[in-house]
Amino acid sequence: MVCDAKQINDYLAQYPIENISDIDYIEELLKCQYDLSEYKTFLEQHVVNTTNYDDFKGFIGVLKQFPDVVKLENLAWSTYTSIFSQADKQNDFYYDLVAIGYSHFSYSQLNGLGNFLSSNEEEQKSIVEPVRSVILNYISSAGLFMQLVDDSGLGNSEFYKAICHALIASKCKITEMRILPRLKMIEDVLGIQFNQWEAAFNDLPVADISDDAIISSLPIDVLKDIQTVPNSKLYGHCKSRIKSYLDIKDTGSWKSVINNDLNTYDIQVGLLISYQWPSRAYEAVKAYLKEKAENKQTPTDIEKWHNFIGVLKKSGHELAQLVCDIYGIFLKSSIDAPSFKFWISFFDEYIFKKEGPKKDTLRCIFPVILLDDGECLKWMNDHSRTISTIYDAAEIQQSDFYRALMERATGENVNPAARRLAVRMNFLPSDVLKKNLQS
Repeated sequence: MVCDAKQINDYLAQYPIENISDIDYIEELLKCQYDLSEYKTFLEQHVVNTTNYDDFKGFIGVLKQFPDVVKLENLAWSTYTSIFSQADKQNDFYYDLVAIGYSHFSYSQLNGLGNFLSSNEEEQKSIVEPVRSVILNYISSAGLFMQLVDDSGLGNSEFYKAICHALIASKCKITEMRILPRLKMIEDVLGIQFNQWEAAFNDLPVADISDDAIISSLPIDVLKDIQTVPNSKLYGHCKSRIKSYLDIKDTGSWKSVINNDLNTYDIQVGLLISYQWPSRAYEAVKAYLKEKAENKQTPTDIEKWHNFIGVLKKSGHELAQLVCDIYGIFLKSSIDAPSFKFWISFFDEYIFKKEGPKKDTLRCIFPVILLDDGECLKWMNDHSRTISTIYDAAEIQQSDFYRALMERATGENVNPAARRLAVRMNFLPSDVLKKNLQS
C-alpha cells in the first residue's frame, strides 16, 4: 500500500502523545523512501519545550529511530533539570538523560546538579557502558571527543573520560575532519597515543579537504603523531591529499612560499611526507637564492637550508649550475662572511674540486675581511691546500691577502688561527708554531 508522504506526516504529528511509544516503525517508513522531515521537525520543536518526563521520553524514543543525531540544541538547562528531577534511575532512560547532559551542557552545570551521578565510584563505573551505548544518539563521535578540549570543561570529568575510553574500546568510527587539528590535545587529556585508536579514523574523508583548508585541517604536529603508526590508513590518506595539494602549485606559488623561508607549512609538510620536489619548486629556490646572493643576503638558518638543498638533490635536481651561478655573482662583487659560511661547502664541492681556480677567486671569494671571522678562518685552516692553490692562481692579486694574513699572524696581537694558516701556506716556518707552544 502506498500513501502520500504529507498524509503520513500529518497522521504521525496528530498521534496522541500518551501513546507515542507505539510509534516504532519510523525506520520501516524511511526504508520505503517516505520523506518524514516534516514530522521530525515537529518532534524536535516539541521535545525541547516539554517538562513532562513521559512526553520527553516518548519524543526521544521516536527521534532515536531517525538515522541522524537527535537535535537538542535548543534544550534549555532549566527544562533539562526539570526532566532529570523526575527520572527513575532504575529505568534505562536514565542513561539517555545522562548522555543528553554530557552532550549538551558544561561540566560546571552538571557538577552543580547534585544528584546527576552517584558519588559512589563503583556505581559510576557500572553505568559507563550503558551511557556509552546511547550517547552517540545525541552527539557525534567527533563532537564528543572534541568536548574534552573545548570550553565545556568536560575534560575535567573522569566519568566523561571513561565514556571516551569506552567508545575507543568499542571501535567507534570518526568521520568528521574537524577533530584532526585537536587530535594531539585530545590524546593528551585521555593519556593515549594514536596507535590506540588509529582504526577509528580509517573512514575520515581526508580527500574532501579543500586546498584552502589543508593547513588548518592537517597541522604538522598532528601529522607527526599520525605518522608514528606504521601503515596507518589515515596517514596514507593524508599524505596523498597533501601531495595533490603541493602538486598543483606553479613556480609563482612556490616563489611565494620560498620567500617566506623554510618554516612555512608547505615546505615543512613536504619534508615530513618525503615529497618529491618538482622542477617548479626548484626553480623558485634557485631564483630566491640568486636574489639573496645579489643582495649579499643569506637565508637565516644555514643548517636547515643546507638540509633542504640536500633533499632537492635527492629529488634529482642538479645543483652544479646553481652553484656556478652563485659563484659567478660573488666573483663580480666579493663575498661577505655570512654568504661565505652558507656557500663555501658548495663552492668546494662543485667549483674548487672540479675546475682550476680563477685569478679573482682569492680576492672575491676569500676577501681579507674573512680573516677576522673565526668560522671562516677555521674553514681556511681545514682546507689550507685548497687556499694555497687559490692563492697561487691569484698572481698579482696575492699581496692584499698575504699582507692581511701576516698582520694577524705576527706582531703583538697574534691570532693563533691566522698564524696556523700562515704556516700551512708556507708564509711562516713551521717552527713558529713550536716556539709559540713552548712560550
